[in-house]
Amino acid sequence: MKKIDTIIVTSDEPWSPVWHTQLHYAVQLSSIYNVIFINPPKKWKFSNLFRFLSKKMLKVEENILVYNYHNWTPSTFGMLSTLINDKLNEWAINRNLKNKIIDIVWHFDPYRCFYFYRNNRIKHIYHVIDRFYNKILDKRLCSYSDVVVVTSPKVKNYYSRMNQNTILIPQGISSDLVTKFNKKLTTSGSSNKKLVLLGSLTDKVNYPLLIRVLDETDLDLLIIGPDMLRVEENKKAFKTITDFIKVEWTGALAPSGYLALLKKEYLGIIAYKADKKDNKILRSPLKVISYLVKGMPVLTNIDCEIPSLVNEGIYERIPDDEYISFIKKYDKKTISLNRTLVFEFLNSIRYDILIDRILSHTYNEEGCES
Repeated sequence: MKKIDTIIVTSDEPWSPVWHTQLHYAVQLSSIYNVIFINPPKKWKFSNLFRFLSKKMLKVEENILVYNYHNWTPSTFGMLSTLINDKLNEWAINRNLKNKIIDIVWHFDPYRCFYFYRNNRIKHIYHVIDRFYNKILDKRLCSYSDVVVVTSPKVKNYYSRMNQNTILIPQGISSDLVTKFNKKLTTSGSSNKKLVLLGSLTDKVNYPLLIRVLDETDLDLLIIGPDMLRVEENKKAFKTITDFIKVEWTGALAPSGYLALLKKEYLGIIAYKADKKDNKILRSPLKVISYLVKGMPVLTNIDCEIPSLVNEGIYERIPDDEYISFIKKYDKKTISLNRTLVFEFLNSIRYDILIDRILSHTYNEEGCES
């Protein structure tokens, strides 16, 4: 079996209290391997041309070092800029490696790091978790990677046409949360019904629908996530929502923080705007998994891509009127969650299982060891 020492994880999202898929994988991988997490760069400035790449990597967790990617040159020169920046950053990382040996570059970022550690020994995994169509490096990363991992069945054929070694791996969950889910339920200390909206507050969220929900039902709403709004109309709508007395907004929380707030008596909701271009094609089911692992049923107006749990814990109601009608029924205690089916699903997407599948596929072996 292949012995793995160090894995580089590239990310278009920085290391932060908000745990995107990239951070989950980095933490899970670090339980066995050394991990170097590459933060995306800050906005390019002219002074970048004169800065030396001598910054040290920051240790954020046991076996995890974070390195801030530095854009020496702007993107004006296209792939030449990518080549220069990648090679300079690779050189800077090598200065900090000491006795570590890079074995895998795990790409979650299609904007940079294409030229990182390109040799026949080091494996490259392109993990597609967001919609990157028409990005300059998307097709190139796909074609030049040893394995392409997609989380959505809707795009598997698209990437398989460019790389036959494309596999479908769903979003995951840590094994300790699965274990906790399987334990006998105890009362959460509250029997009050409440709605929970988990996730980043972007311009893709349907704020008018949420206002209708608050106007037409008597349920409280707990909002967990960072404000990432850019459109002024949506900023005003969100302000209207947070002005409701029955609304609590926590801001961004780490997984341990937001999971502690979720209760089995609550209803997890997902509410996105309809889009003619169908930008929901790769909407991450991470928030769905977070709801389910706490024993909460889920109401969604998009396809969560977990067909085995539709009407068994996940309830799809796409028209706004049906969405609100469902919430009103939920207030009458008519909605349930099939714990047996949910446990079977959660147990099948443990990170340790998913990572073993990916690495085994990468090395064409039964498994890998540290």
